[in-house]
Amino acid sequence: MRRLYYFFVLFLVATSLAYSQPVNDECVDAIFLDDVTNWCSEPEAYTLEGSTISPEERPSCFPSNQVANDVWFAFVAEGPNVSISVTGDVRANPGGTLRDPQFALYGGDCGNLELLTCQSDAFNVNAITAIEAGLEVGQTYYLRVSGRAAVRGTFELCINTFREVPPPDGDCPTGVVLCDREPFTVDFVAGVGDIPGELSVTCDATDCVLTESSSTWYKWVCEESGPLAFTLTPLNPADDLDFVVFELPNGLDNCSDAIPLRCMASGENVGQPLADWAPCTGQTGLSLADPDNAEACGCQAGDNNFAQAVDMVAGRTYALVINNFSQSGSGFSIEFDRSPGTGTFVGPEAAFEFTPQVACVGETVTFTDASSFVGTIENYSWDFGQGAEPRTATGIGPHQVVYNTPGRKTAVLEVTAERGCIVSRIDLATEVICCDDHFMTDAAVDNLSCPDANDGAIDVTATSDYA
Repeated sequence: MRRLYYFFVLFLVATSLAYSQPVNDECVDAIFLDDVTNWCSEPEAYTLEGSTISPEERPSCFPSNQVANDVWFAFVAEGPNVSISVTGDVRANPGGTLRDPQFALYGGDCGNLELLTCQSDAFNVNAITAIEAGLEVGQTYYLRVSGRAAVRGTFELCINTFREVPPPDGDCPTGVVLCDREPFTVDFVAGVGDIPGELSVTCDATDCVLTESSSTWYKWVCEESGPLAFTLTPLNPADDLDFVVFELPNGLDNCSDAIPLRCMASGENVGQPLADWAPCTGQTGLSLADPDNAEACGCQAGDNNFAQAVDMVAGRTYALVINNFSQSGSGFSIEFDRSPGTGTFVGPEAAFEFTPQVACVGETVTFTDASSFVGTIENYSWDFGQGAEPRTATGIGPHQVVYNTPGRKTAVLEVTAERGCIVSRIDLATEVICCDDHFMTDAAVDNLSCPDANDGAIDVTATSDYA
């Protein structure tokens, strides 16, 4: 009876352990993330509790003398660049209980993974971020999340695949010109440019002058009137992001007489507990639902790190300067509110057409530009996707492409307009299939020696130039 009791206890323990393993404990069971354009999970959405060591080779940045229990995710790249953040037990805006996180990003598939980038928290920050360029749009990538020294815990995961924007610029006259409201990520911001004193506003407080410490400028012209709203998310959750929105009455090329419309300087109340100023940390921006025009330094009663949306007017020019008051060097991501009725930016609209809609492997597919812009488009850059010959092209086209592999193809057209304004169109294109005439067969027949004999054979061989 005692042996039966021990067996029953062991069975319960083993069953408990099995059920406690996360569903994405192995690569083949990776959780697929459907939309990774400026996507973040909820805090504590995922866990390493119950996870085990995967059989795949240890990534280069994971300490070789430590156990690395892990979980897996997968996503399809919707842009050529990706920003990945894992946030655990940080002081401000914690994403979970995980300490010292680490992760690795792979291309390929679970049977043949190729390490692309790797990050490990060696400084007890409890949050890590990496940006990787050169992804193939439409391809699947795998993310392996772990903790150093076998630690387990919950975490928040953020992934944003995006097209590249020009590098940050610390001066208004040479600031980056935006011509659409696509979200993007900037990985590193440092310095204040070559022009001192560009950002010198009080944010409605005589004792609080907001000055540049680690800044970047963006400018645009409003095309359709409507409110401007956006959300800024620091890549380092502990960073304090400030910003000012200006109207530029003299146009894109002249920043003199800039009129401040919104000002955000809220942040830490030095010497006070975090609970007193927690509402003034983390994400910041302009909101359609906020009544404030400005928030001054510190964190006053009613502050929430957001200000009221700006009512843009068609034809007028605006500027946004983003300042990392913490001067950590870490960047940010920005997502504009694109709900119906919000204001838009002047810029080209990238578009293309293709024929036929369904093509055989080896059949010619023609891509034709359908972009529109009131100004001049100076450059066209095409990427026709995996298996295309040629893979890339420049110029307006039309371009003729042949695919040597079947599948639904994803194509990218990036257009550059005057003033360096860049927009892109990423879309599913031709469905490429294997057709009947792609296969050739040959048969060798050995006849039976007698009607009842079993020594006959038919050997069939199939070949294809596309296999």
